[in-house]
Amino acid sequence: MPAGEAAAAAVAQLERVDRDLEEFGDLPRSVLLAVAAQVPAALGWVVDAALAGTTPGDPTHLDTFVGAARVLLENVPADERGPRLREDAREIAAALDRRNGNAAQSELLRERFFPQG
Repeated sequence: MPAGEAAAAAVAQLERVDRDLEEFGDLPRSVLLAVAAQVPAALGWVVDAALAGTTPGDPTHLDTFVGAARVLLENVPADERGPRLREDAREIAAALDRRNGNAAQSELLRERFFPQG
């Protein structure tokens, strides 16, 4: 099955469970968001569903903030949430790095999610 068809099938499955991302278990939100980015008609509601119930600045939601920022910046650059979420993710990563005495989280964001800035 081609990637686009697989993404459409995953989004269709989300539709069948009333757009409840929790039905996909522990699958990282960044993965669901990357899949949804391949189905432009679904991107808006998947981003909204992923961000529902998150708390800005909460490190437990770092993966969600990073995933949402990335798909918004790449696919909907006019959406003001993209830059805000990217900055929130960077601040969380910097705080984790300070706590851990290294730069691992910030480097991961730069290398994997925001290589261009």
